[in-house]
Amino acid sequence: MPRVTKTPTRKSTARKGAAPKAAATTPSRGRAPSATKRATPKRAASKRAAPKAATRGSAAAPGTALARIKPAIPSQGRDGGKKRADHREHRATSHGSRAVWKGTLAFGLVYIPVTLHTAVVRDDLPFRQLDKADKSPVGNRRYNKKTGEEVAYADIVRGFEVDKDEYVVFDDDELDSVREKPSDALEVDGFVPIDSIPPVYFETPYHAAPEKRAQKAYRLFAAALESSGRAAIGTLVMRGRAHLAAVIGRDGLLVVEMLRFEHEVRAPAGLDLPEKGGVAERELAMAEELVEKLAMDFDPARYVDHYRDEVLALVAAKKKGKVVRVKTLPTSRAEGGGGDLFALLQKSLKKATKTAA
Repeated sequence: MPRVTKTPTRKSTARKGAAPKAAATTPSRGRAPSATKRATPKRAASKRAAPKAATRGSAAAPGTALARIKPAIPSQGRDGGKKRADHREHRATSHGSRAVWKGTLAFGLVYIPVTLHTAVVRDDLPFRQLDKADKSPVGNRRYNKKTGEEVAYADIVRGFEVDKDEYVVFDDDELDSVREKPSDALEVDGFVPIDSIPPVYFETPYHAAPEKRAQKAYRLFAAALESSGRAAIGTLVMRGRAHLAAVIGRDGLLVVEMLRFEHEVRAPAGLDLPEKGGVAERELAMAEELVEKLAMDFDPARYVDHYRDEVLALVAAKKKGKVVRVKTLPTSRAEGGGGDLFALLQKSLKKATKTAA
């Protein structure tokens, strides 16, 4: 049975002015690994050489960094911009990801064995927090927020806060008892028009790859979905949790899109939205004409993360010891939505016509 514990009023017993050295981290929602499998801090520290500490107040050459961490950036040369673009293209087009789920797509009496692979890649800039004094990486530690003392991973339990400083405590076996039973099938409940799924429900896409013996059925299912403009809706179990999923066919590929459950989506109630209706026909016709003038096919290659490229260029420059000059960016402000809406639409339409000519 779950145990209810109430924590006493938080009164710090630590020395006045003392504070933990780093922010706390929360245990993961998954099952915690046993303490014997986790490397102790002493062993972990021995696996990597600590950077040579610089004395506080020591000076460095302008534009150089004291940290000995090699940034994960593509090689630079005279055509550094092109190399960055090639690197980005390689990341975007090559797959090579291992399967995160293996099972079957089941609709009717047809079963298609597939594996799911992550369809997107996080390409965040690998910034690390460093100590300003010697440029050593700053880590996190788990500590008791009441006493400030560090807590061993094996001594951490999960608690669900039911009231102020009152928790229901669970162990792993209790949580495992309510997990979904393992299943290797995505059972299709039915087929819905793709445009009937609000975009806010789409969460994480996966590419489905068929086994060799299921190539024909895979191609047939993908073609049928694409020609119908519908998505197969069903559920699958991954990592002990049930997920709502939509299977979409596009260009001969089956994409399994994880969807959010209804309770995860916020309703727009409470937002200051205009009432429906009340749109002048003349203005609506001009707005529709503007949309048609600017109609185009979506081409993601037209859009580039300029901030990322600029940061990588700065990293390359600082690595070579160059002085980076900080540029002051001009502030821009978009025009408000007031004024004569019809006149603004006319100007926009003329501008779009000139651009298309």
